[in-house]
Amino acid sequence: MKLRIVCAAAAGCILLLAGCGQDSVEVFPLQQWEYAASPTELSLEQVDELAFEPLPPEQQRSLERLIPGGDGYIWLRTGFSRPPARLTAGQDLLGLFLGRITMADITYLNGVAIGQTGRFPPEFFSEWNTFRHYTFAPELLQEQNTLLIQIYVGHEGAIVGDAYIGQTATTGFYWRLNTFVGSYLNMGISLVMLVIGLYHLWLFLKRPQERENMYFALLNIAGAIYLVNFFVTLLPGWEFWTISFTLFQRIVANAMIYVIVFASAFFVRSFLQRREPMVLQILVVLLSAVPVVMSFVLPDYQALRSMRPVMLSFALPILVYILYMLAASAVHRRRDSLVLLLGISPLLATAVADIIIHNYLHMYHMPYIGGFGFPLMILSLLFILAGRFAEARSQAEDLNINLEQKVEQRTEELQNTNRALEDTLSQLQAAQAIAAKDMQMAVRVQQSFYPSASPQLPPWQTGLVFQPASGVAGDLYDFFLEDDSLKGISLFDVSGHGISSGLVAMLAKSIIARSFQAGAGQKLPRILQNINTELIQEKGEIENYMTGVLLRLRDTTVEFVNAGHTELLLREARNSKLHRVSGGGAQGSIVGVPDLPTSYPALRFTMAPGDLLLMYSDALIESVNPQGQQYGLDGVMHTLALAGGLSAQDVADRLEADLRRFVAHDQPLKDDLTIITLRRMSQDFW
Repeated sequence: MKLRIVCAAAAGCILLLAGCGQDSVEVFPLQQWEYAASPTELSLEQVDELAFEPLPPEQQRSLERLIPGGDGYIWLRTGFSRPPARLTAGQDLLGLFLGRITMADITYLNGVAIGQTGRFPPEFFSEWNTFRHYTFAPELLQEQNTLLIQIYVGHEGAIVGDAYIGQTATTGFYWRLNTFVGSYLNMGISLVMLVIGLYHLWLFLKRPQERENMYFALLNIAGAIYLVNFFVTLLPGWEFWTISFTLFQRIVANAMIYVIVFASAFFVRSFLQRREPMVLQILVVLLSAVPVVMSFVLPDYQALRSMRPVMLSFALPILVYILYMLAASAVHRRRDSLVLLLGISPLLATAVADIIIHNYLHMYHMPYIGGFGFPLMILSLLFILAGRFAEARSQAEDLNINLEQKVEQRTEELQNTNRALEDTLSQLQAAQAIAAKDMQMAVRVQQSFYPSASPQLPPWQTGLVFQPASGVAGDLYDFFLEDDSLKGISLFDVSGHGISSGLVAMLAKSIIARSFQAGAGQKLPRILQNINTELIQEKGEIENYMTGVLLRLRDTTVEFVNAGHTELLLREARNSKLHRVSGGGAQGSIVGVPDLPTSYPALRFTMAPGDLLLMYSDALIESVNPQGQQYGLDGVMHTLALAGGLSAQDVADRLEADLRRFVAHDQPLKDDLTIITLRRMSQDFW
């Protein structure tokens, strides 16, 4: 009952939205179609040479009749003046809604392709149930415009529904509404039926004597497969499918119909426990099997489509047989027969309606309603099967007294367990408070290890941004000073997050500072080798490693080694050019991994007055915005390109601000962020 109420409410909301939309929006209708036919695909120049004729409205539903042999291409064309300015003003994109097109189409506006749906020969695939909605820039519009649609017609072709241009909010609303009703609703029904079918198949495997579960499972699974015909092009990875449209139609849109009819007949027979003559059962199997076999032996889609009314006629005797069994059981006052009849009647009614409307009256613009008869039937049958279960449950009501006693015992056990859980929760909260206090202490200790500000010593101006993601940081940096001059800079990033990476970071900082100061007369690669060796010894079995850069400054020369870290960026003052400071083989191995062969090649370059060097951790380029896009190196280089007159600290602050704006100010960064800028200043500056 609840599901019926929800379905009714949803349908009401859809109709209400559709009505409101039609009364409150304006669209630019497209009418007076012309057509031309060609047996093969043509270029746009060749199409211009065709003789177009007016397309009668009644022919829009059967375009195959306009082509000799029923196979080829139909070109639909209509001209229109520029839509009113109130529809196009302030719009980045406009929408074109064309309804449903069978089989595949490419749509051109003023000679420009604005959309394609479906596949063309040789591997054609019809998207007959896909509502066409294409968007285009208003700049494509001219004072007089031509809309041209190339439609592949493979013995079946139609353009159904109104065509119009409007704002994307309007056309998109109608497209989403029609797609929901025509496709997504059927997708949801198909998924539910598949789950129900698998569940009852499992029940049958548990209790093989209840054969109605097997036929009910087959009914649901076949119905779920049949409904795929209404939404196949919405399935993930559909564009990579290699199955032909003809084979898809043989299996899904034809064979499954007769599997459904067969399963329905035998489900009713098994549920009502009727003993029918074997000849009658064999006849039902043959009547179901013949159209299934025909679905696979007919040579092509043309034959399959032309024979569909004949094939459907095999299902009519089976439907009569189902009604006969229900009526006979009702006459003998068999339980559940009337309920079963009411449960199957929606499917029977909608199936017969679809057969008459689409196969005999050829009213292809009408929606297929058979899919909506399925959930009503399944719901009713579920209630019936659940009723049997309820009867079995009622036979055990004499156990209520013992059950009440067990409930009281269980309630007391739960109360005792609840009290124990409350005590445990209090202990956990106390432990959490202690852990939070310890974390705050660890953060303060780590911060005391790092320089609180960047040094400003001639001829070097530096800038610093250091933002741990949370708690202790895995990034570490240092400025090496001697006799009031800047001798070097380090920036490293320890792998992982949390306490372990933070402790390794503090350990590594001490090792790096000690090795750099002790290695004043050594080559920079040797210093980094010493750092790697000592770090491996000191951290023991801890698996964290680190990447980073180590700089040594001598006069105007910068020497550095890169241990698997992000590239340095250099902005030249004389021409404002940006460079990635790498060079052949300049990136070395990571640090702190035992038994890993290491190589740390050094690179030297000279910085002129005003030149700016940027070092950063990977959070700067790998942070993403709500759409999943990375800030990336392009974002960094764009900001640096505008940083000519800024101080080193202002450049670092600008990079952080741009990054925060990119990822959204209220979103915390997921990794530690460290930015170090180094600018060489002229002597006049000091």
